[in-house]
Amino acid sequence: AAKLEKAPSAGASEKADSGATRKYAHGNTDENDETEEDSGELTEIEQILEIEAEELSAATKAQEILILLLLQQGKFDASYPHLVRQNFKWRLSKEVFNYPVASETNISSQVLKNTAGAAENTICKAFDQFVAPSVVAHLQHVFRPDSPYWSEHNYDTV
Repeated sequence: AAKLEKAPSAGASEKADSGATRKYAHGNTDENDETEEDSGELTEIEQILEIEAEELSAATKAQEILILLLLQQGKFDASYPHLVRQNFKWRLSKEVFNYPVASETNISSQVLKNTAGAAENTICKAFDQFVAPSVVAHLQHVFRPDSPYWSEHNYDTV
């Protein structure tokens, strides 16, 4: 299995264009030519596009993490351009992000030893079966993927 690495000099569109040029150079000009059987292997162009998609996905994820970090640090103005680039129309209230964040460097050994102490106020807690099963079932029905709730509240659908 050959591994295709992204060449630093040419972008995906240039590579895709060169692949299309090769296709036409070999006499295959039919855009809808489906005589080629699916061998399960990706063509060079498909491999390049897959690499580009992975890089875009990583960049998107990095920007999402940056947005969250900026919001958690109270840098709301700095987060706005990134929110716009990610097509966010709304963000959570500033109060949602106004909570103490303890880093590993400033947690005293006393706090670590005393989990019932001050650290308890900054740690998220989870409770099993906190919500009655009937309420969970109702919420699952109301918010099911094909529920009218999503279109009635103008959620985008994929």
